[in-house]
Amino acid sequence: MPRLADTTVRLLGQDPLAGRIPTADQLRIAEILDGAGLAYLEVSGGGCFDSAVRRGVESPWERIRALRARTKTPLGLAVRGRFLVGSRPADEDFVRRFIASAAANGIDVFRLHDPLNDVSNLRGAAEAVADAGGEFEAGLVYSPGRTGETEALLEQARELPALGAARVLLHDPTGSLQPHAAQDLVTALAEASGLPVGIYVQGAGGSALAATLSAAHAGAQLIACAIFPLALTLHRVSGEALAEAERAIELDPLSLPVKANLGDLYAGTGRFDEAIQQYRKTLEINPKYPPAHTGLGIVYFAQHKYPEAFAEWKESAADTGDPDVINRWNTVWKTFQTSGQLAAMQTLAALQIQASTYVPPSVIADIYFAAGERDRGFAWLERAYDERDDTLEGIRIDPVVAPFRSDPRYADLLRRMGLPQ
Repeated sequence: MPRLADTTVRLLGQDPLAGRIPTADQLRIAEILDGAGLAYLEVSGGGCFDSAVRRGVESPWERIRALRARTKTPLGLAVRGRFLVGSRPADEDFVRRFIASAAANGIDVFRLHDPLNDVSNLRGAAEAVADAGGEFEAGLVYSPGRTGETEALLEQARELPALGAARVLLHDPTGSLQPHAAQDLVTALAEASGLPVGIYVQGAGGSALAATLSAAHAGAQLIACAIFPLALTLHRVSGEALAEAERAIELDPLSLPVKANLGDLYAGTGRFDEAIQQYRKTLEINPKYPPAHTGLGIVYFAQHKYPEAFAEWKESAADTGDPDVINRWNTVWKTFQTSGQLAAMQTLAALQIQASTYVPPSVIADIYFAAGERDRGFAWLERAYDERDDTLEGIRIDPVVAPFRSDPRYADLLRRMGLPQ
């Protein structure tokens, strides 16, 4: 299982959160994280120095010293190669003095990267890290462009061992790294550099977590994360979610719910090909597992593959063994064959409302959205909110609701639920 590097303290010290949480509280958070068994705490970087200088409230060096005095876990610093923590390149003497000062103040791990992936710009800082007795982790920024080429990235990775790097960190600041690409790149970077590989990903709606899990399965040995509230707000990887997901797979690699839930995660982040692959892997273990068929149907519907979608939903109903559910879906299937998907979804909505067993309002809302009935969909979302329907928590990654996110009612609902928009 990969180790985690937590970035919570650094994120709290830079915009947009700088100054919102008192330093005393940040120190208490660091003390709690110190007992979590993390590889290191990344506590500062360019954003922290910039915020401290502009606000003029505290010295970034005093902050690092205070953190060092209260923790035993190694501390990390993000450095932009020759640019250090600023926006202009510094001469080699200044780079050496800065790195030496950082090490003297308590920094153990230096994450160096060049924004344009020119690793020659890391050489001076890398030598300074070695002289200071620190650990040098080399970040390579993922930016495939229109063609998706990654050979240039691998070429730079081949030069890193000569610079003394202890690890290659695949850095995706834009959320463009897809799960299958993360898996392939981790393997390729390890082969090209001969070094351990880590990953540092950002992305909204669970995409970062999906890419990170794929990277972990490919052998990534270090993963950057943050505590859940920050991960949710700033689109980072949640350390708690990652640890629980990895633990679940480790405890029961053949677990149908775990495998199907991973498919749900891919589907919710728009990674439909990965979702289909994951659901099919689940069905290879048990071809009659209803949630996997249901998930496949949702993905196919989002792709406008309506015959495949309704076939999967009909199969899911049959696998439940419930006569009422089976009869309901037989009716829907016949309607689909004679009148098309919109009429079938309207029929399904009516049948679900009349069902003798409880159907969550958010499910009925999804059906109306799928039928193209926007107003009825939002009306049922309101009912779900009023009834505290717990399935409503997944609204931000619901592919059926996705086409309606521009509606002001969607933003208002997220606001009332306390979810970021």
